[in-house]
Amino acid sequence: FRPTVRLGEGKFHRLKVTLRQKGLHVSARAGYYETRAYRTLNPLERSLLTADVINGGGARGEIPVGALAIPLAGSGIARVPVLIQVPASSLQDSKHSGRVRIAIYVYLTDADGGLADYFSRNLTIDLAREGARLSAGYLRYSGACRLLPGRYTLRALVQDEETGRYGFANASVNVPDYSGTRLQAFPPLFLGDEGRGLNLREPSSGGGGEEIFELGGAPFVPQIDPPIPASGDSKICLFVYRPHGDGDRPFDVDVEILGDDGKSRAPARVALIGRTTADTDGLTKLMLDFSVRDLPPGRYSLKVTVRDSREKALESSSEAPFTVS
Repeated sequence: FRPTVRLGEGKFHRLKVTLRQKGLHVSARAGYYETRAYRTLNPLERSLLTADVINGGGARGEIPVGALAIPLAGSGIARVPVLIQVPASSLQDSKHSGRVRIAIYVYLTDADGGLADYFSRNLTIDLAREGARLSAGYLRYSGACRLLPGRYTLRALVQDEETGRYGFANASVNVPDYSGTRLQAFPPLFLGDEGRGLNLREPSSGGGGEEIFELGGAPFVPQIDPPIPASGDSKICLFVYRPHGDGDRPFDVDVEILGDDGKSRAPARVALIGRTTADTDGLTKLMLDFSVRDLPPGRYSLKVTVRDSREKALESSSEAPFTVS
């Protein structure tokens, strides 16, 4: 016997079992309770379910979630922008009636499991207005946390508040102590197409400075592990940190492509198309045009090495994965 009602209000359904043959005794359960639909749970029950997923860290759920943290150099506690990425098609469901309500939870815990920082956001998306953009790309949300130097675990949960469907991701985050750092290259950021998908971010925290995902006042959209057409090009943004006093020193940039085995395949074809001067924290942003032509389909990493033009031994490397489709 399989219940015809799988999700409901949690009602009890009585079962009755009878036999045609006399002289036999039947032992059977009296009935069963409906599995309660997520929308019928009260706020406390929803919070407990959410906490169980985040603390358990096991089940990934039905919604693919990507998470990226970028520990920036600066004075005092480091600012750590966090980018959450979800295929927009996985958020659209026939049960939605004109709107999609999404909850995003991001927690960063230290090596002892203590909570270091977090943020949570509730988003309501109007499908009549944004449905076309959603069907063509990703939903991306960028927020920020602040952390002391150390190693952390990032836990990110994206949940559909109507159906209860969710996606979970975790990642390791290392916040260096930049006090003795003279040169730091951050992992290159692949940029998305502003016209595709839905790209949201939390409001600026003030201070009059440029947002981290802006170049010359123009916003850009990072992608996590992006697919790049074999015949296409992509733009990347590179963050380079030089402390006060060294911010204006010249540096050289080498870019190479690594195969899925970690071995160098070829120097990358890149061209500089824009850069900023070092900000008050010593951060410089470079915009590069990156070509993947002649690369066969597969998984790769883009490795960037920054060297001081005067002290060749002073260098820093970083890399980020991408896929040629």
